[in-house]
Amino acid sequence: MNRARTAGIARWTPGLIAGVVLVSPPGWSYGQPDGATPAAVEPAGAADALSRLREENERLSRQVASLERRVAEMNATLADLASVLRDLARDIPAIREAVDREARSGAGAVDPPAASSDEPFASPDDLLAALRARYTEEFGKDPLPDHPARRREAAEAWLRATNRALRGRANWLVRVSEARIVEQGKTTATMTVLDPLTRAARGGSFTVAVPGEYAKVVRDGGDAVYELSVLVSSEAKYNPERPDRGVFETPPLVGAYVDFAYRLEWRLLRAVRGSDSGDDRTRTPR
Repeated sequence: MNRARTAGIARWTPGLIAGVVLVSPPGWSYGQPDGATPAAVEPAGAADALSRLREENERLSRQVASLERRVAEMNATLADLASVLRDLARDIPAIREAVDREARSGAGAVDPPAASSDEPFASPDDLLAALRARYTEEFGKDPLPDHPARRREAAEAWLRATNRALRGRANWLVRVSEARIVEQGKTTATMTVLDPLTRAARGGSFTVAVPGEYAKVVRDGGDAVYELSVLVSSEAKYNPERPDRGVFETPPLVGAYVDFAYRLEWRLLRAVRGSDSGDDRTRTPR
């Protein structure tokens, strides 16, 4: 009896097992410990696409950085050009004077008397000659140092003493060849100092600002001759960018790294009888 029942159970067991559906509880999977998150499975080719995207992003970043450097360089170049244009605009009057001198010499004009360092206030050219003589005396045998800082120190020490010494009064006979109103209503005049006896030009023409109290007289005077009393002051300047004369020598060079400059303080202006001004006019500062 027992053997028969046992044989019957054994005969039915494979069928029961084959019919069982195994159900996993929530959070549990075959071959995984409790609480583990199933690993993500990336689609085929996703890793390669991500790598290419990163490479493209790096390439674009390098390109942007390169463009930013080029923009900075172009801005610096524009700033340099603007500075050059400002310098050229400031030098135009002196360049015009140089061209005028060349034209006059080419037309057979009489050479003006040579400038003399013995009379530094006789004309701007004489002042330049005096400055050049003093520069040669100071630095002719012992030039300015090559080191920029020591060169500046030596040049500026000499300039302070020289500019202080070259300051004095002068009475000029001048011919005004052109007067014009420039920016902000100011007047400039191009004039030449004349020899009092021969009325030959003493040096080249130069352009100066005309004080307001004399502006109308000069503008209305035409090509007139005047007696002009002035206080002349040397204001030569150190220029670290100018070791030589350059193409136009504008402004004139006193010596290596030193530019010529001066200031005129007008004290009296009187039109000379018989000049193109037609009368005798005197103006003194108020």
